[in-house]
Amino acid sequence: MPSAAFHELKLRLRGLELLLRLHPEKMFVPNFVSLLAVHAMRVKPGEVFADICCGSGLHAIAAAKLGARLACGVDTNPVALRYARLNARLNGVADRCRFFQGDLLAPLAARGIKADSAVFSGPQCPEAYVDRTLSRELQAAVDGGGDGSGVNVRFIRGVRAILAPAGRFCLPAAGWCGPESSLRALKEEGFASRTLVRTYVPQEGRGNNSRYFFLAGPARRRVRLGAAKAAGGLTLILEAREPGGKPPARAPICDGLGLSAEISLEKARSRA
Repeated sequence: MPSAAFHELKLRLRGLELLLRLHPEKMFVPNFVSLLAVHAMRVKPGEVFADICCGSGLHAIAAAKLGARLACGVDTNPVALRYARLNARLNGVADRCRFFQGDLLAPLAARGIKADSAVFSGPQCPEAYVDRTLSRELQAAVDGGGDGSGVNVRFIRGVRAILAPAGRFCLPAAGWCGPESSLRALKEEGFASRTLVRTYVPQEGRGNNSRYFFLAGPARRRVRLGAAKAAGGLTLILEAREPGGKPPARAPICDGLGLSAEISLEKARSRA
């Protein structure tokens, strides 16, 4: 069962009301890039959705609320998965969400699950920038090794194993995590991609830094992106798919001005 002490994060985003409970020390807190992906991802009613490196289940739960008939999350962290299942129940979508423990795409591929839409939100911090004072779980959630792009590239190389024939996927390409490697991998794998989001993410919105922004104390906070062009903070959310066919016309939804999302926090508290 989830820990007796927890953080509770309430999000208003894309017309959705989302409630997430989070372990205080052993799971990733959604950061600004996570929120951008919720804002950008396309989910059609009746589709199968995959949330790779799902953490709290944010994207799977949002997809279910947007009409996915099945939303599957994958993570290596058993603590995060316990909370993801709890969060699906709290948001009234447990009947359409399934969560699996394992490495990236393997649990879905082993079960023959094919996704119409997927979001990757795995580790993307350069190894040298990971805070080694944090718990092992929090380090693993953001450590992309080397320049930070390693897991991103591995996802791109293997994602066909879980994509439906006309499937698509979203992934970030952030200025601090070797975006050139991800863009090169997309090209080498033959995917057609387009930019859904182009904005600047400040330091407090990257990696594990959002823990301190969101969980510093009970508060209501408004996230604004793109106002300040922080060094290395340029972030793209890309949508990629097999070439052929005509993708739906859609301009970047976040170009310089940024999105706004209201976040309120209930401080961690103990339950008997």
